[in-house]
Amino acid sequence: RLPRPDAAMGKGSNASKNARARADKLKRLGEQKSGGGGASGKAERMGATSSKRTCMICRSQFMMTQSKEQLGVHVTSKHADRTFADCFPKYDEEERARASGGAGGGAGGGGGGGKKGKR
Repeated sequence: RLPRPDAAMGKGSNASKNARARADKLKRLGEQKSGGGGASGKAERMGATSSKRTCMICRSQFMMTQSKEQLGVHVTSKHADRTFADCFPKYDEEERARASGGAGGGAGGGGGGGKKGKR
């Protein structure tokens, strides 16, 4: 005699574990905010502030920690006929936001690399 098709599996079977895992995953996905791959989720994917600067001419990206002089090297070597403001129009605005945001840089703190001294 065959078991009924609607009969439940035992508590420890892999089939019931998989079914429960699927249900849990669907529940978690339902609780998440919409942050998919489109424009609606872009701010969430990119974070509140981007950690990179982008040259508006060639779209090369640079870390926010690079100084104006270091970015100027890019401007003079790659875009000699353009100005710094052409490449990085938001530089001053971003620097003011970083300074007021308290995203502490590398000033202070002792340095030294962690070793007490050479022996």
